[in-house]
Amino acid sequence: MAVENIKEWMGLLAKKGAAARLVRGRLGCDCPDSVFEHYRIRIRMEGPAPMVQLIMGGKLLVWIMDAGDALSLERTVHEILEMGLRERDRRVLNRFRLVVVGKIDPASTDAFARAAESLDPRVHFHVVDTLDDR
Repeated sequence: MAVENIKEWMGLLAKKGAAARLVRGRLGCDCPDSVFEHYRIRIRMEGPAPMVQLIMGGKLLVWIMDAGDALSLERTVHEILEMGLRERDRRVLNRFRLVVVGKIDPASTDAFARAAESLDPRVHFHVVDTLDDR
């Protein structure tokens, strides 16, 4: 299921407006308009689960993964957060946001958010039901 979702998300986020609405509206980023002038999207197969990777304006790194993978990989979410932090720093970006799409137990969501914050105040964890903003 995750691979099907990844393909769907790639198609959706290939539209600049959808990517900007996700980052600004759903994730709460108050990035300036200039961040949305240039962005790159690709499938990231490295690590424990396939993800969509967005790099917005040379400032923001976003990894998007399926909740089914996050739940089956609960013990490795911290590892994914650490990988994202290293990738953010390697690319000299300002922030990293890990987005899980689907349903996750609220206690797990809180634990993952605390884990992200403990790594770095510019690392964030988000859960959204869907990427479809219609």
